[in-house]
Amino acid sequence: MGGAAALEFSRRPPSLLVTDSSPQAGYPSLMSGNNDLTSMTVSLPVTQKEYVKAQATTSGCSTPSEYIRRLIHADQRARELEDLERKILEGLASPTREMTSDEWQDLRSTLRKKLTKRRKAQ
Repeated sequence: MGGAAALEFSRRPPSLLVTDSSPQAGYPSLMSGNNDLTSMTVSLPVTQKEYVKAQATTSGCSTPSEYIRRLIHADQRARELEDLERKILEGLASPTREMTSDEWQDLRSTLRKKLTKRRKAQ
């Protein structure tokens, strides 16, 4: 398969077959690792199929496949943020104590290392 995306619509019950063999670098945090794309058939009513096609065009996506990937990415991101919020709330509800200067220094050092590693990965 080449790098071009292919989109096929069947005449069976409204269905959307999306195939795309090009790697998507636009979603590094959630789609990193294995960027091999595969296909999936999704049955949709005709009105939803037309909606997806129209939204793909108006949102600047080159294909409905790209539009669906963006929706999934946005959903994954929202769930990550919900998980982060839950963890923050759990932390705020936990017992508190003062951190020592050594603990602050260790935290700063750890975060700086993570930031450096993240910048190198970009």
